[in-house]
Amino acid sequence: MKTDVKIYAFVKENAKILKVVEHNYDCTLIKDYDALKKKIDNISYLDSHLLLIDLEYVMSKKGIINKDIRKDLMRSWLSVVGYSEKQPLLNLKERLYRLEFKALLDNSNENMHTEILEHVRNYTNTHIETLQNNFIRALLHFNDLDTSRRELKYLIDYVGDNYKLSIQDTADIYLVTSSLVVALQTGTLVKTSEILYTIFKSLEVNKLYKNYDSPKTFKEQIVSVLLRTLNVKNADSYLTTMDMRNVEEKLLNEIASFYESKIILISSYWEIDRFWEQIYTMLFDKYKNDDFGVLEHYLEVIYHALVQSLNRVGYIRAHINSQHEKAIAVFITLFGADETVTDECLEMIEINTDTMSKTIQKDNASYSELVLTLKLSEKATKQAATKVAAPIRKSGILKHTNIETMHYKEHQKISAQEFLQDFEVDNYLLDELNENETEIKDILFNEEEFNDEILEAVCTVLDKYISVLHETIEFNDLAISLESLYKVFQRLSVNMLEKEKKDKLRFYIQGLIDDLQTWKKYIFIEPNTPDIHYLDASLLENCASIEHFIFATPEEEAATEESDDDLEFF
Repeated sequence: MKTDVKIYAFVKENAKILKVVEHNYDCTLIKDYDALKKKIDNISYLDSHLLLIDLEYVMSKKGIINKDIRKDLMRSWLSVVGYSEKQPLLNLKERLYRLEFKALLDNSNENMHTEILEHVRNYTNTHIETLQNNFIRALLHFNDLDTSRRELKYLIDYVGDNYKLSIQDTADIYLVTSSLVVALQTGTLVKTSEILYTIFKSLEVNKLYKNYDSPKTFKEQIVSVLLRTLNVKNADSYLTTMDMRNVEEKLLNEIASFYESKIILISSYWEIDRFWEQIYTMLFDKYKNDDFGVLEHYLEVIYHALVQSLNRVGYIRAHINSQHEKAIAVFITLFGADETVTDECLEMIEINTDTMSKTIQKDNASYSELVLTLKLSEKATKQAATKVAAPIRKSGILKHTNIETMHYKEHQKISAQEFLQDFEVDNYLLDELNENETEIKDILFNEEEFNDEILEAVCTVLDKYISVLHETIEFNDLAISLESLYKVFQRLSVNMLEKEKKDKLRFYIQGLIDDLQTWKKYIFIEPNTPDIHYLDASLLENCASIEHFIFATPEEEAATEESDDDLEFF
């Protein structure tokens, strides 16, 4: 039986993948780019779609996606799956994932193409721009419930996949549960019900909404269980009086267990980010560790391990076990990985503390499992449900980051002129950068001591560079690193720094601004460099070093000076 998702396949007529797609989906073959563009322009957002696209059609030999196709894909809101009859190179996979391709199908995961497509179908929002989704996003955002939206979407994806619900049933449950989260928290049950019926005029949605407190059908039971699992604030008086006699204990336990473990199938970077956000929120809410940096570093190692693993296999599964009082463990299952690949993934995971360990479990011949364990100190205690500010994901602490994995190799060089043929940057952004850089240099020259005015000017410059870098996937690593540093500066209290530290920080920032100016000059203003990534390693190290310097204890600074491992800018 074919599913309720339409697939547009921009692939060759004899492509092997078509056998899989045409058997399971309503598939339309698109033969040229003009037909693809026309289809994108005329897609009905009331339907659910996936786009399967042959990488040979859209990428140059240098691995740059055609800029017109890139713009069309970005504005289409389509869930895009890349296809290659060869195995994409590692750097190519990274670039496509950064462009938010939902999955990549190639000869390394050929026996799993059906499973991966089903995963994408179930776990991506293939009807993202429907009226229902726009309403949910606006409703929850207006009520400052963006975190609840992410958690609910995580659970909705699970129930839709695990209980084999249709896309429409899943969408209805998402709409009703989201509306009830707001209504129960704000005490506006009747008003919200009227709004729902006025906008959607759906008897099924209306019935689901009204029966949340005495569910009978399976869909109604799902809504009630989700509300109980999410533990909606200010809604105890409603939730404790719900009649759950028709709800099986098994259903409650399954969804609660899934919510606690954060289990997720991962086939693209956006899912890594989602899993990472889920676990850091949970861990920082659940544990209060005497060494804040230990837990933060553990999260960094997990993120790095997930990225390195996904780069080498078709897809992965991850979940967390935090039930044990003295340890936390994250399990990363690698599907389609041989022993060499598994060992490579384990080798890439760098650990610099005795409280953490990494191991491989091979319980099944078809897959291996990486296990990352953190031993909790005796002082780590459960705390009340108080939200802790999300930790800054430090993209480049030198001890934790392999800069070489971010930097492109010799045979992958792209000249500035080649790059600018496929990428256009607005001149007004460059003009603003020039003005901001001039301003910060004037401030650095005139101010005797590092102060809030300098910090604010630095943030302005970094923000503009981040805007430019996010326009292209070519410099995604730099964008992430600068964004991380930008967030550090936003939270930095200058008055809390010793004078000596202020002076050093001023010097390091001057070096970073100089490097950014040089980078901009030889790529955008005088584009004569043979390799647009010639300064990547230096800039990444500079950002990482500044973050390390800001967070370093006096003892760590002293140790750094003794080992002559001082910061360098070049």
